[in-house]
Amino acid sequence: MPQALLSGRSASAGAHLLVALATAAVFVLDLQTPWGVATWILYAFPTFVLCWASGTRYLVPYAGLVSALIVLDHFLSAPQAPASFSVFNRAAGLAALWTAAWLIARRERERQALQQLRDGLEQTVAERTAALRQSEEHCRQGEAQMRSLLEHSSDVIVAYDENLDVVYASPSVGRLLGYEPARMVGKPGLAIVHPDDAAQVKEVFRKVRADGNAVERCEVRTRHRDGDWRWFEMAVSACADGGVGHRFIVNSRDVTERKEAERLHVQSLERQRDALVREVHHRIKNNLQGVIGLLQRHARARPELAELMREAVARVGAVATLHGLYAGAAVGRVALCEVAQAVARYNDEVFPDVRIEFVRPADWRESWLDERDAVAVALVVNELALNAIKACLRERCGEPVRVALAREGGTVILTVSNRAGRLPEGFDFAASRALGTGLALVKSLLVPGTAVAVRQLEPQGVEAELRVAAPVIIDS
Repeated sequence: MPQALLSGRSASAGAHLLVALATAAVFVLDLQTPWGVATWILYAFPTFVLCWASGTRYLVPYAGLVSALIVLDHFLSAPQAPASFSVFNRAAGLAALWTAAWLIARRERERQALQQLRDGLEQTVAERTAALRQSEEHCRQGEAQMRSLLEHSSDVIVAYDENLDVVYASPSVGRLLGYEPARMVGKPGLAIVHPDDAAQVKEVFRKVRADGNAVERCEVRTRHRDGDWRWFEMAVSACADGGVGHRFIVNSRDVTERKEAERLHVQSLERQRDALVREVHHRIKNNLQGVIGLLQRHARARPELAELMREAVARVGAVATLHGLYAGAAVGRVALCEVAQAVARYNDEVFPDVRIEFVRPADWRESWLDERDAVAVALVVNELALNAIKACLRERCGEPVRVALAREGGTVILTVSNRAGRLPEGFDFAASRALGTGLALVKSLLVPGTAVAVRQLEPQGVEAELRVAAPVIIDS
């Protein structure tokens, strides 16, 4: 057995022996005092020793034993005093004994209850203290982990107040954008957003402000400290700010490499498309030139059809010329000026007897044709030039046919004029009266965004005006 346990048992046994000896001594002494006065005084000492040695465990049995001894002593002691005195004194001793025993037992129970309460409280405090320390340790570990995550995260986390001023910036903002996080606090959040993307970002914040549960996403350009623009994918959400107002949490991820890869994949797709379109236009041009060759062969074989054949060659040649321009274009589009000039040049070659003069302003700003309407515009220009050429051939006019460009705002004005011939009686282009084959074809080719007006010049000649605007003209 442990030494402490052995020593504890030895001490308890010695105390119990002392109680037995003291009780016996008090009993013997009480036999010599017939009045019974010493009973309730002398028995207090062994009672105290018993309570000290065993607590209240043996208190009631001992009180019963002492009561029996007192009663026995009454009968065994010498009858030297009146019996009433002996009975009274011993009854008072028993009452004192049992009252003391009851008080001691109650006090012991209260002490034990208090001790249990103290022990329970101490245990609770210890458990709560341990839990609090453990919670604090977890918080420290979580904070350290969160700080580590924020410092090494590939995302930028920024918090904004209601005015979109920065209230927090994660450490990663320094690694990804070159700014010190502490210096960003208090500054406008949109200060480093590309001006072209600012409206989009404000709209995203407006939606999140309207719906606090929403998470809105957008891709914006953000200025790096070195001046470069980086693409970031933003996820914007709202969080309550203790009733003071709304704050916004923005999680941004650098997607510059992805955007650049997408952009390269798209200059690649566009190049392939442009190459394919140019090849198609090239083949169409070659086929039309083959048709022109057949028409010219028939014209030589049938002199009486030469004039009609030349007109057909001019019309087919205008379309072939347009496709030739597209086949050589680097951006898959052609300018209205180039179309008009190419048609005029081709007619000048087909009709060598009539000179064609092309004029445009020195400060001319280019206008591009919508690909869907380019053929119609080229044929209209060709018909207007062809009408003027035929008039000069009939009248044997030595003056050139003049093709001129001008601009009024977003409208391009192409004028074709000659100094020979007059319009037929009753001519009305708007009402389609007395138009002839060429102008009738012109009217059928007009598309939204184009208009033609024809007027008589004095003393001789005709001027046709073609107006071209959006949607036929794009990116002017």
